[in-house]
Amino acid sequence: MLPDRFKSVAVKVKKRKLIDSAWHVAMASLLEKGISLVTDKRLNETDSPATMFLFDRARTGRLPFCKGSRIEPELVWRFELPSFPPTGPESSPVFDKDMNSYFGAHDGCFYSLTRTGTLRWMFKTRDKIYSSPALMDKKVVVCSGDGHCFCFGLDGTLLWTYDAAGYFKNSGRNLSKRISLTHTKLVAKDQVRGKAWATKCWSSPCVSEHGVVYITCYGTGLHALDIENGKPLWTYDLGSPRNHLSGIALNEEGVIFLASQRRYLHSVSSGGERLWRTKVMAGYDAWGNPSIDCEQGTVYFPISRQETDGYVFATDYSGTVKWKTRIEGGVRGSVAVSRSNFVLVGGLNGRLYFLDKYRGTVIRAPKYSDTERGLWTTPSIDSDNNIFLTVKETRTSGGLYCIDERGQTIWKYSTGKTLSTPVIDEEAKVYIGSWNGEFLCLQT
Repeated sequence: MLPDRFKSVAVKVKKRKLIDSAWHVAMASLLEKGISLVTDKRLNETDSPATMFLFDRARTGRLPFCKGSRIEPELVWRFELPSFPPTGPESSPVFDKDMNSYFGAHDGCFYSLTRTGTLRWMFKTRDKIYSSPALMDKKVVVCSGDGHCFCFGLDGTLLWTYDAAGYFKNSGRNLSKRISLTHTKLVAKDQVRGKAWATKCWSSPCVSEHGVVYITCYGTGLHALDIENGKPLWTYDLGSPRNHLSGIALNEEGVIFLASQRRYLHSVSSGGERLWRTKVMAGYDAWGNPSIDCEQGTVYFPISRQETDGYVFATDYSGTVKWKTRIEGGVRGSVAVSRSNFVLVGGLNGRLYFLDKYRGTVIRAPKYSDTERGLWTTPSIDSDNNIFLTVKETRTSGGLYCIDERGQTIWKYSTGKTLSTPVIDEEAKVYIGSWNGEFLCLQT
């Protein structure tokens, strides 16, 4: 039996069973220290350092604030996740106006912390959370690895859930569906690890200015949901194989850009109608999110063939390819769009590629890791064009790099292996997750 005090706080998780006794013990210990629930009364998205993955609907990776003047960052606080063995937050955090943070982790939990790093509430899902949340109108939306989308009030109240992966399974049986599912099982594998790809949702939700939640998931592909009640407005079939991993980006007119596995780049209207579809090379999967440079009218699509090589495709809004550039070692992250003449993409070979926006030529490619899958995530770029990059250096270690636009290291902060995109607030504090089982706040 859990203590009564634990039950009162865990009302958010009562519909989910805790996965092991070690987790029970860790949580009970935390809760004995005293955790209070805070009710938010105000929200203004413009005052927040991040309300969605990569900081805007275009997924540019442009931070609204910049780093501080310290020679080296200093730890402000750390939050230890109540999981055993330790697991990391791969999800990048979002923040409300009161600087409460929201993020998911590989222990399957969705967390909210106060601005000082104290646990406010948490919710246990049935699978790992890779997805970064989106926050709008005092609601926060996130997806779990089993293909469910969850919407919470800022106080942790579960408002609705949507089974995106189950939508395809429950939408009738026919021969073409059986064929596509069989095809997916054959090709949806991590060839390096020799395992079937089991995650149903990898990407992060994007919320339009009209309150439409867009998510991609195993099965049908693209879903448009009403943020008020989670009801599907429409779906768009991305085809087979059906392990769709890449998320979506919206341009200034609300047009949707996304990629399906192994075949096509897509553009879809806000009403769910296909605008165009461009075929790419066979055997390449889309993992990273598309990114948009709205000033140039360019959409950047990263694709990868396992971990051997990848490409960045740059198209205009009509689907015409402007250029494509090969990335050695493959790509898992997204393209970050600078405020000057370059875009950034990390290679699994440990190199950060600076690409010319207009021609796609490689300006430079400094190396930050010699280990397998050294650069897995997406860099962020502050308002002074300083670049923040989380790096895996060994199986268990890594760090946060701050570099300038020439690729020169300004400082480095060593942590465990880090896989979340760094976020900076207006006080020049940076937030990252570590695979030591910690969520960190650093003063820069």
